[in-house]
Amino acid sequence: SAISAGMWGWVAVYAIASLAISAVVNWALDALKPKPKSDSGGTLVNARGAVKSQALDVGHIRKGGAVVSRHTAGKNNKVLHKVIALAGHECNAITDIYLNDEIVTITNDAVTSEPWNGKIKIYKHLGGQTAASDTFDGSSATLASTLHDEADVESTFIGTGICYVYARLEYDQNVFANGIPT
Repeated sequence: SAISAGMWGWVAVYAIASLAISAVVNWALDALKPKPKSDSGGTLVNARGAVKSQALDVGHIRKGGAVVSRHTAGKNNKVLHKVIALAGHECNAITDIYLNDEIVTITNDAVTSEPWNGKIKIYKHLGGQTAASDTFDGSSATLASTLHDEADVESTFIGTGICYVYARLEYDQNVFANGIPT
């Protein structure tokens, strides 16, 4: 009986030591694995696709949208135009705009945050627009017409009832060294 009691003591020590080693190894592996991005569900990412559902948003939320138009223009296709639908209804406001998970500062529709200073313009449309000349926030009909032509959007496009942003990105190899921002 003395041998079996001693043997049980060693079994208990072995079991506790094994559990402790396993816990430390699991902790170390968990600490070393890459962290998931803040948007594991894909709701903050702008998605492209032939068929996308219209979002009905209530309250204050952070989300991506459906890329409904993507077109390049200009010399050597230097300018990228994207129309991103955020909701299939009129919204009260589009507040913060994020590029690569960082809130950017926008002055007169131009992103003034580094490194995109002046290379990205973002035009917000809440869904209440009623005329094509208002669609791209042009200060004149000529500017609105130019943006329609450059963005390859029909001149009759209004976007009534659709909350969306129109983003215009002018390529610069130093600014976009890591690609198009999300």
